Amino acid sequence: MSEDIEIAGIKVPQADWAATPPSIRTLVLLMSQRLKEQDERIRQQDERIRQLEERLNQTSKNSSKPPSSDGFSQFQGSQKTDQKGKPQRSRQPSPRQVRKLKPRDTCDQVCELMPSVCSACGSSVSGYDPHPIGIKRSNCRR
Repeated sequence: MSEDIEIAGIKVPQADWAATPPSIRTLVLLMSQRLKEQDERIRQQDERIRQLEERLNQTSKNSSKPPSSDGFSQFQGSQKTDQKGKPQRSRQPSPRQVRKLKPRDTCDQVCELMPSVCSACGSSVSGYDPHPIGIKRSNCRR
């Protein structure tokens, strides 16, 4: 039984290899060597990429780097909290939390206020609008 030879991790029967023209054998051996070199280079590059990604993901929280080296893209500090440790809430109420006006008949006094200047553009306002859009306020008895 003929022995097999291994070329680039592939077993080839000795008889087939002997029947291969010399120019093709040279080409196969050259390509095999080039493939080994490229595999080694890819392995080295993979290791280098892994090391660079580890360095890129380091912050002052998971390494010995000072906080000033974190840069602007990292989250700076923690969320502000009150004395009980709960996050501080916004001082402005959300639109859903605005109080509704009391009925007109429960109010002591109702004043019709007309603006003299447009709040959007600042130009003077004159005349009467039967359907104004604006803020209504009421003083009510309790």
